[in-house]
Parts: sequence; structure tokens; C-alpha cells
Amino acid sequence: MFPLLRPLVLSIACSSLAACGGGGAGDAGAGMMAPTVSFGASPASITTGSSTTLTWASSNASSCSASGGWSGTQATSGSIAVSPSATTSYALACTGAGGTASASATVTVSTVPQPTVAIGANPVTVAPGSASTITWSSSNATSCTASGNWSGTQATSGSYDTGALAAAAGYTLTCTGAGGTSAAQTAWVTLQPPAAPTVASASTLGPLAVRSYTSGIAIPIRARFQQPTIWYPGGGSGNYPGVVFVPGHNGDYLHPALPLDQNDAEQWARLLASHGFVVMFVNSANIANDGPDQKMYALLDAVEALATESVRSGSPIAGLLEASRIAVMGHSLGGSAALYTANGNGGSNARIKAVLALSPVPDTARLAAFGPYPNISVPAMVLAGAGDPYYSPASFQAEYDTIPSTTPKGLAIFTSSSEFATGSGSMHNIALVPLGAHGTDPLVARLGLSFLKYYLAGDAQYQQFLATDPALQTFLYSP
Repeated sequence: MFPLLRPLVLSIACSSLAACGGGGAGDAGAGMMAPTVSFGASPASITTGSSTTLTWASSNASSCSASGGWSGTQATSGSIAVSPSATTSYALACTGAGGTASASATVTVSTVPQPTVAIGANPVTVAPGSASTITWSSSNATSCTASGNWSGTQATSGSYDTGALAAAAGYTLTCTGAGGTSAAQTAWVTLQPPAAPTVASASTLGPLAVRSYTSGIAIPIRARFQQPTIWYPGGGSGNYPGVVFVPGHNGDYLHPALPLDQNDAEQWARLLASHGFVVMFVNSANIANDGPDQKMYALLDAVEALATESVRSGSPIAGLLEASRIAVMGHSLGGSAALYTANGNGGSNARIKAVLALSPVPDTARLAAFGPYPNISVPAMVLAGAGDPYYSPASFQAEYDTIPSTTPKGLAIFTSSSEFATGSGSMHNIALVPLGAHGTDPLVARLGLSFLKYYLAGDAQYQQFLATDPALQTFLYSP
């Protein structure tokens, strides 16, 4: 019986060994852990030009492979910055002994809008010498840059006061942000056409505010003048012609000897500045002992000093004066000094473009030394009065006649007026108070201002006022 049972026992033992794991590879993987992977983007939404960070971690993996918006073999954990230009999906598959795990993340990309800017002026049209306000706003911008009639970096919104304007002006603004640079936008401010001058407007103060100063004026070494004062238009944009004035014999414009109703030459400074002139008054270097020659040299030095002042850093008139257009002006001996200056007796000066002489009286010795004015080539105007105790109408006309006929020139001799006292304050001062209360003062203002406006400032509208008047005993004009 025993020989029949042995083969059956052996067969059962082999089957038992196979069931315990002694067999194939498939059975060997049944005990391995499956890989896992976590994967994400932070932030998940960005704008064009920005970046996001992909971060991942895996377990039970020996390698990872990227696909979609990226590629190549990756570490089993890590991070990387990416900057997609459009919405993009990123995938990651991590593999280990236990298999493969996959994950994906999508980064949404939105386009950054280009900056825009809106700018305007209020009011858009102003009278000369008035101001406007520029206002602006922008979107999608981090900074703005101004150009045109303003400059520099500006806030992304705000307002700006143009200050007084003497010409049309454009204010341009561009703004920059993540989306690029905006199209340039410009706000224009135009000027109302200036009102045509009238007899009334040409006979009194003009529309511009008047400012003055004395400190800081650059006086040349060994200058032959002293005590300068400058009057100038306030709030304008410049390109104004200039006028230099010197008073008469022993004259001190700061301390006139006569009452101001007859001797207030500074009225000329205020009148002219209010109409767009830069005016400099000086006294000669030696007030107690001067004459036409000393005053002539004072004028010549003052012309250059005024030109220098217009370019001095920190000067109130920096950029306001047109230094190539300056008139010389004076009263009495100062008036004859102005004529001698224009005649070139002290040397030529190309800046001098006109001469206005008020009751010009040279003393006898200097008249003999200097002679008449045959070399005056710039426009000249003489204002004087009949009954002047120092010079007769015939003498004033003789001075006028020596100016070449080819030179634009004018002579206005006022009829003697009882409004002026006799003696030193008589008709000799007829032209010293253009803003005074005398009946002739508006005509004095109109003739002097119109002459300088036409010949120095180039405004042809004023020539019409260079005309005779019932208050004049003599009026000669050769344009």
C-alpha cells in the first residue's frame, strides 16, 4: 500500500511553495507603493509680462517628466518661474516602481491694457497776460511725462497752472504703465486777439501788471552810472523790448527836486512796463557835476547792464528782455545825452534801436564840442514845450533838423500851458509826467508810447497816434 501514496504527497508540496511567492515578476510588484504627485501654479492668473511659479512634490517616484507648456525631465520635487504670454496648461508625470502618477495646472494670462490719458484746458482761450488750468487723468499708468510748454515728470492725474500767457501754448502728456506707453495727448490754450489800441488805451496804463526791483542788478566794474531800478511787466512771457532812462542836469530820479506833479519821471517806467517794455532808470555816476557826456556814458553802460541782467541766473527779468531792441531816453541834459548816444558820440552800440528825448537841452560848451546829430540812424522822437525857460521852440526844431531826413523822426512842441508853474518847474517838465493830472499828460503818454510801440516793439497799430493835436504848437513827423 505505501508505494501507491508517495507521488501524491510530492505534488501537493510544490503547489504550496508556488502560492507563497516563489514565482514570477508580476507577483513581485504587487507589494510596491504607487507614486503620488502634487502640482500647482501660484498665482494661477497673471497679466501679460508677469510671471508665476510652478511648484511640485512627489512620493514613491524616481523621475518626473514635463509636458504641455514645458518639457524635459524634472526633479521629483522643485519649483520654477514661468512667464507665459497666453493661457497655458502645464502637465507633470512622475514614475516609480509602483507605477506613474500625473497632475496638471493651468495658468490664465490676461492682457494688460495700454495706458490712456485725457487732458484739457480751462479756459481754452484766454486774454493776453491771463492764465489757464490744465487738468488730466490717466488709466493703467504708473507715471506721466510732460512736454511742449511744460516739462518733467507728472503725476498720473492732477492739475497745472499755466501762469500768465503771452502766446498760444500746447501742453502735451504721455503716460506709461505695464501695458506700454499711451498716445501723446495735447491741451492747447489760445489767446484772444488783442484789442486794437485806441486813443484812450494808448494814453494811460496798459493791461500788464508792473513789478520793479533794485537789488542784485549786475553793475559792471567802473560803471558810469549808479542806483539802477528796473521795472518790468509781471506775468508775461517775455520778448519785451527795453528802455534805458537818465534824468537831467544834477537830476536824481529817486529824489526829484520839484513836486511830483511836475517831476515824476518814474511815471514813464510804470507806463511803459504796463504796455510791455522792460525799463531801467539810472543816475549818472556824479550827480552833482554831470552833463550830456557823463549822461551819455551812463546810458551806454546801462544798456549793456540791462542786457546782462536779462541773462543773469536768478534775475527777475531773465528771459523777458529782447536785448537786441533797446531805446535810450532822457530828460533835459539827459535828453540831449540820449540823442548823442544814438548819434554814436560815445561809440556805436547795435542794441540801440530808438531814441526818445524829453526837452533835450545841451549846455553850450558840450554843444560846441559834440555838435549836432547827423549820424542818428535809428528812429528819434523829441517832446518839448513852448515857453521852456532853457530852450526855445526854434532851438528844439534846430536839433530836430540836424537828424538826417532819411531817419524816421518826430518833433512835438506843446503850446505853453498855465498848468505848469513858471521858473524851474515850467514847460521844461511838460513831458515828465505822462500819468499826471494835467490836460496835456495823456497826449504826452500817447505820443511817447506810440513812438516806442511802433518803432521799437514793431506794432504798426500805434502809428496812427503819431499825429498832431490842438495842444501842440508844432508837430513834425517824417516816418
